[in-house]
Amino acid sequence: MKKTTTYLSSSIKTVKKNIFSKPHLFFLVTSLLFGLTFLFLTPPLQGPDEQAHFLQAYKLTEGNFINDATDSYPVSLRYTYKTIMYNDDIRFNYKNKYEFWRTKDALKIPLSQQNREIGDGYMSGTSYSPIVYTGQSFMIFIGKLFNFAPVVLIYMARLGNLAVWIGLVYFAIKKSPIGKWPFAVLGIIPMALFQGAVITADAFLMGTLILFVAYILRLFVQKTQVTKKEYVVAAIIAACMALSKIIMLIFVPLVLMLLLKKHTENIKEPRMYSKYLGIAFVLFFATSIALVWSVISNNLSAGPNLPDGVYPPLQIHNLIRQPGEFLFALWNTNFYEWSDGITRSTIGTFGWADTPIALSFMVLGYLSLFVVMVANRGKDYINADALTSKLSRIFLIALGVVYFLAVSFAMYAYYSPVNYNIIVGLQGRYFLPIFVLPVLLFISKDQAVFKDKLYDLLVKVLPITLLSISVIYIIMRYYFHSEV
Repeated sequence: MKKTTTYLSSSIKTVKKNIFSKPHLFFLVTSLLFGLTFLFLTPPLQGPDEQAHFLQAYKLTEGNFINDATDSYPVSLRYTYKTIMYNDDIRFNYKNKYEFWRTKDALKIPLSQQNREIGDGYMSGTSYSPIVYTGQSFMIFIGKLFNFAPVVLIYMARLGNLAVWIGLVYFAIKKSPIGKWPFAVLGIIPMALFQGAVITADAFLMGTLILFVAYILRLFVQKTQVTKKEYVVAAIIAACMALSKIIMLIFVPLVLMLLLKKHTENIKEPRMYSKYLGIAFVLFFATSIALVWSVISNNLSAGPNLPDGVYPPLQIHNLIRQPGEFLFALWNTNFYEWSDGITRSTIGTFGWADTPIALSFMVLGYLSLFVVMVANRGKDYINADALTSKLSRIFLIALGVVYFLAVSFAMYAYYSPVNYNIIVGLQGRYFLPIFVLPVLLFISKDQAVFKDKLYDLLVKVLPITLLSISVIYIIMRYYFHSEV
């Protein structure tokens, strides 16, 4: 008995040591624990635009790859939506809470796939590429085989999205030769993990970006030259990333970092043209695939339902004549009260962007990112000295600035009323991809801001503390009545 107890105790210690010492295992366990908690605590269809994402994922299971206004869907989806979402106004009304009878009643609504209707303003999908809904659609397809109720399909779609998010980031951490802890912490920042736990397109977007950067790092650090097969793999990852949103093409030029790759003396230096051709292939393949999809979807898709006063052609026409209007709106949005919401939602604003964490806890989130990236020990950063050059860092900063301006311009041109003085709908979560760049930006063997033990403690305790606080916020938002 004593030997058994000793063995179990030793086994538990070994498991704990492996989990907390290996970034990929730490991410896997933490993302599963808190991801599933977010998934089941957040009421169905209370993620950002979750009803539209679910409908589009459902359409894909029926072979409808383009969002069309004439698409039909089971009437049971509308009944389910109204039962759990539209009968009472929970969104943006903190005093209204979610009652479990909603889910109980929704479970009684059969799927009835043959009883169908045509979509309308409430029941419309999205124009995103089908690839972003791979996990969601697969799980919905499985659920349909068993004729599960629509509300069950919603939770299954969430599980599919979470599996894709965890899989992409886990694989990136596992394969990346450097920057493992930064990737692990990025993967469990509350806002990023929440996007993975509800039905959305952004989890695939962020996951493929992390995987792309990790793969480029792997190619850069390896002692052998980059092969044709490896360039093809990089091109496929880049294309998947760009298909998620056309704006992600901005990050595809990260492959240019391979131009700085050096080879050891015992490896024959490849001809320069082969390196140029490989990099050019990645750029061309990803760009052409994304542009072809963009043209097809824009011509055939029903398009989004725009708010009153929003007319993109006129907005763009005015901006061409008076570009200063955009800069004025950009200034107003980022230097006044509106910017508080953007800064906060980068770390954690849950539900329909109506459940923000306190500013004090937001600071904890940024501190976590600072510690894991800027204060990284740099022990694992080997064979990557070329990435620390001034030219390399200018390039990375420029990419971040271009992405920031591109997102801001897109939201102003396509979602803000004409000549409005702020950028409407701009959320911090749209800027999460920028936080992947510091993984490259702060690579250095010399950085050792914290001692090893303190660093090891901070990179684990800070994210877990922030995730635990986020769980409390979601519980208080949807299930506890407060007079405050």
